[in-house]
Amino acid sequence: MGAPTVRWRVAAAVPLLVVLAASCGGGVTREATIVLDSAGVTIVDNDDAQPAWTLETTWRLSPRPRIQVGNQPGNPDQMLYRAAHTRRLSDGGIAVANGGMGDVRVFDAGGYHVTTIGFVLDPTVEAPRPQRVYPIPGDSLLVYLTGGGLSLWDPQYRLRRESQIVTPEAPFEGELEPAGVFDDGTMLILGRLPPDAALTGLQRSTMRPMRFGADGRMIDSFGDFPDETEIMGDEVHVFGPTGHVAAADSTIWYTSSETYELREIARGGRTLRIVRLDRPLPPVTGADLGAFRVAAVRQMSDDVGKEAAEATVDSYEYAEVFPTFGQVVIDELGNIWALDYRWFDMGSDFRWTVFDHEGRYLGQVVMPYPLTVHQIGADYVLGHMSNGRGGEAVYIYGLNKPEAGAGG
Repeated sequence: MGAPTVRWRVAAAVPLLVVLAASCGGGVTREATIVLDSAGVTIVDNDDAQPAWTLETTWRLSPRPRIQVGNQPGNPDQMLYRAAHTRRLSDGGIAVANGGMGDVRVFDAGGYHVTTIGFVLDPTVEAPRPQRVYPIPGDSLLVYLTGGGLSLWDPQYRLRRESQIVTPEAPFEGELEPAGVFDDGTMLILGRLPPDAALTGLQRSTMRPMRFGADGRMIDSFGDFPDETEIMGDEVHVFGPTGHVAAADSTIWYTSSETYELREIARGGRTLRIVRLDRPLPPVTGADLGAFRVAAVRQMSDDVGKEAAEATVDSYEYAEVFPTFGQVVIDELGNIWALDYRWFDMGSDFRWTVFDHEGRYLGQVVMPYPLTVHQIGADYVLGHMSNGRGGEAVYIYGLNKPEAGAGG
């Protein structure tokens, strides 16, 4: 890992502040331990068994969406196909990167179509498609296209500028990946570096989060962090952890997903805050291995035949525990949302582990399957659903907070 590491001592050897809260029985229980080590890093250790929320104060999504965009037969303006990303606009409207249709569709606060931003397509080359939409200061809309193209649109959705991401000189694998936008309108862009070819055994590739301007040029970097797990050579490792990162106001939050830990990182790679949860790591059971084997063999059999597929899957190496998280989102109030990892979709709801902006563990929020979350506001969740059969829509769910004290 290329970023500077932070060392901390045993809790008994450093000053600490124990945050106390009265339990429902009148006693006092430890809610979290905050440690400030000699490097100036705030460490928040949380007890998984004692979330700040109670059954009465747990945040919940509204039973039904407030707004639906898309999947409205007979209305071509509401046609979505492979919508890659969405964002709420300052007036309450919604911008949708409608990747499969090659356009950006804008809807008002009631879900009614306002305009469609089209892109000039060259039939002789693969067309660039909207990949991300980012409202930035001044009510402008920044559109990130496949291939690294950028287009900036004014509040009346008139094109103001086009540019191209300038890739830094580094041996990145594949295209750079947009991962968010900061409060000043600069973008979080990820580059991925392979492990050193001279290494052997189980290794992790490297993620480099960088900050780019709307002109497509890199401004600075947040350092290098562990990303995907792989075995050097021809072997395959299954259920290995993958790094995840999210943009906050001017910093990033990163998790290796190897443990229940998230780090707030400033530009230059300095760690500001470490948030930990003492939840047990989820074991990979025999039932998990059996289910994965059946699914993998079924998927490969059409191409290589069942016997060859079984031999291939049997040669895989499997982790003993699952990764902890599968996605990180920072909401508009600075609360930290981490999606609990799962490797399969059986139609059951998703669970998100939530911390407040200081890192205190609040509890868990259940979200409906198969909602892919794009944005979380003070009182809403914006995301996308697809049924895999051509039906897809964008939804805004209400986020109900019985008591707004903890985490906003």
